[in-house]
Amino acid sequence: MFADVYSNELSKYGFVRAKGKYPYIVRFVSEDIINIITYKNSNHSNQGAKSFFVLCDIATVYRSKISLDKSPEANAWWMHNSESIIARMGHSREQYSYTYRCFDEDDMYKTIIESLDDIKNYILPLFDSVKTLSSCIDYYDEFGGFMSIIVDSNFGTNANYNEGHLYIIANKKQDFGENVKTKIEHYIEKNKKAGIILTDNDIEKKRESLITFAEKQKKYMNYILNNKEVKDEFGLEMQRRKSYNLDKLKEYGIMLREE
Repeated sequence: MFADVYSNELSKYGFVRAKGKYPYIVRFVSEDIINIITYKNSNHSNQGAKSFFVLCDIATVYRSKISLDKSPEANAWWMHNSESIIARMGHSREQYSYTYRCFDEDDMYKTIIESLDDIKNYILPLFDSVKTLSSCIDYYDEFGGFMSIIVDSNFGTNANYNEGHLYIIANKKQDFGENVKTKIEHYIEKNKKAGIILTDNDIEKKRESLITFAEKQKKYMNYILNNKEVKDEFGLEMQRRKSYNLDKLKEYGIMLREE
């Protein structure tokens, strides 16, 4: 029911249901950027009830692989819970999943519509604001994303979810140390939700590790930009990824619409 309701209701915003086994609702924002929405069932303490999370995120064709042939459960660890994004935007949330009565299709439909209203009111305006690769970087920095510049022989092809090379593609001059504060806030918030109380020492160790990571990222970025042979190889790899992902998305029935 989720996929039918969401694909029908979000089609007016440019979303389509991906072909395949899993309920991904996807749209192109530009030739480089897509929005993805799906759901994942969740256990509920009440045996007479069921719950689900709405998962959503932004991806670019420069990650090594957009994997819509994997289940939402398999992709859940990099996709965001919609409610956590909404909370991060400053809107108070009492829960992070949607609940309905078992064997009650009317209540299930009502709950899906409730979740859809949240997507329309909060998530879509946010996604609509992310239309360039530079704004993608800002989005990942704010809401969390795997952003690592990798300089191995294939620039981290095995890390399907990595968007760190956007710093170079978007030609965004980045002071990698400037987002340490935001990442510390994410770290504290994530542990708080898990019921883990961090000590000042825990936070300081995390800060030190983030600063070390930031210094490495700056070094790797300069290595690629200042070495012509490596820079050329990087450019070819990014074009290969883009071509591969556009072809895969076409197989899923997702294509960039002509204006």
